Amino acid sequence: MKTVAIIPVYNHGETVGDVVATLRGYGLPVILVDDGSDEATARALDKIATRAKAFGPSVKLIRFPKNRGKGAAVMTGLRRAHDLGATHALQVDADGQHGLEVVPRFLDAATEQPEAVIAGRPLYDATVPRTRFYARYFTHVWVWINTLSTRIVDSMCGFRLYPLDAVMKVLPAMRNARRMDFDTEIAVRLDWEGVPFVNLPVAVRYPLGGRSHFRVGLDNLRISVMHAKLFFGMLRRLPKLIARHKKQDTHHWAQIGEASFLGGMRLMFWIYRHGGVWIFRGCLFFVIAWYFLIRGAARRASLEYLSRLHEASQGATPPSTLRNAFRHFMQFGESILDKLLAMDMQEKIQEPYSDEGLDAFHDLVDEGQGVLVIAAHFGNLELLRRLGRNHRGHVRMTLLAHTRHAKRFYQLLCSLNPAHEFDVVQVDSIDVSTAMMLSERISAGGVVIITGDRVPPIASGNTTLPVSFLGKEAHFPVGPYILGAALGCPVWMMFSARDRKGFSVTAMPLADRIVLPRRNRQAAIHPHIETYVAALAKECKKHPFQWFNFFPFWQAPADRKPAENDENAKKSLA
Repeated sequence: MKTVAIIPVYNHGETVGDVVATLRGYGLPVILVDDGSDEATARALDKIATRAKAFGPSVKLIRFPKNRGKGAAVMTGLRRAHDLGATHALQVDADGQHGLEVVPRFLDAATEQPEAVIAGRPLYDATVPRTRFYARYFTHVWVWINTLSTRIVDSMCGFRLYPLDAVMKVLPAMRNARRMDFDTEIAVRLDWEGVPFVNLPVAVRYPLGGRSHFRVGLDNLRISVMHAKLFFGMLRRLPKLIARHKKQDTHHWAQIGEASFLGGMRLMFWIYRHGGVWIFRGCLFFVIAWYFLIRGAARRASLEYLSRLHEASQGATPPSTLRNAFRHFMQFGESILDKLLAMDMQEKIQEPYSDEGLDAFHDLVDEGQGVLVIAAHFGNLELLRRLGRNHRGHVRMTLLAHTRHAKRFYQLLCSLNPAHEFDVVQVDSIDVSTAMMLSERISAGGVVIITGDRVPPIASGNTTLPVSFLGKEAHFPVGPYILGAALGCPVWMMFSARDRKGFSVTAMPLADRIVLPRRNRQAAIHPHIETYVAALAKECKKHPFQWFNFFPFWQAPADRKPAENDENAKKSLA
């Protein structure tokens, strides 16, 4: 692997020297492309190139007599690097806004996956203009549409490590991408070719008095034309792109991940706050339609769930149709807005029109009794938390999450309102130290929340039990009940749902204490799971589009085994 750094330069003579020195410190040869810069920058570049000659051909200078645009400069540098025998090229801006301390990490990532684009995912500090930060998501959303994926986290970042063989295949189609549209178009075209993307964080700052060459009118027009061109290119490749998604569909929810990330969720919240509910819902419609189109596994899971629910309710719930599956997806999208509003102090969310059992729960908590709450991926769990705060603001809430995606999402919710912050603990299994920490919080009168309707990422016959759910056997985790026994506290079930009337909350006790014998523990757990599953099924029948488990729920764990020794269950509490 031979990597060359490429720096397009246009009137950044005061900063490019430091960028070159840093890259040379990492042992990278550098190609400077002077894109028709002013005299001061030209002199600075000549000085850099002259000094470099004393140490060998480590810096090469290419000069355009007139400005041709960033895209033209980078493409020229990429072709020269390929001609020189390089296998990879690191594109770096000349203005010094990127934190170059991540260069070794990018090089290591390329060594591990030499066929991939190692793309910068910007981490902005307080110097970023907020309008520019949010405006970038106009392009991000179009890129996600034009690739039918979120593999490219940020298509506009000018810090990127390319595999040159793949780049040479797409450059002939990019004759017109000569300016600020280059970074986005080449990313989309590489994704179309099946080139994988690895997104790594890079610090980005906007120096005081820094010079930007982005022309608001012309460059935005050029970018809009590019998006339109790529959209029609996507339509031509639609069967190929959909087939790729089908091939990549996975059957375990923990591997599916979330379709969005923190920045995108911030954007959607910003759209609601500044554009209102109808503009938000208009944007949401297209986002959900795109997700509905490309996520075949989630779409089929929704249809299966609606079919089983329709049969179990003897026709009292909507039938399993594509239209109703889309309604299911849309209500999931609406729940995201509900979650954001539930965490935002400036918004007055609607009080529940029904709160069955909630007063009894608050009475218990007000007495200083710690409680384990078994919830579900149903409705709006954050509303329950907000209501709890309204009754007793000092209660400590701890949510157990299985994946990094969930933890990052809850971190966003907490960032909207630090006063409402609660702890999110990511767990695949609960070890002794985590169990001790949870026990201390329960003893202090805290509330621990765990979901009981998803099979753990590593599942076996010792971590799940089969229970009849909506007319067919499904596997539910035993972890919440083993955790309840270990904590020795009251265990409650809670569900919150949204319908045309507004929000409803259902809270009910599962057990004052869960006591499990040393032998035949699963037999003792089974009645508790059945009680929970019956309550979940009842809520699904009342609110059929509010259960958000978009994966093949009735599929047994692939590595399910008979429970030979119930003591093994102790090792995995969640």
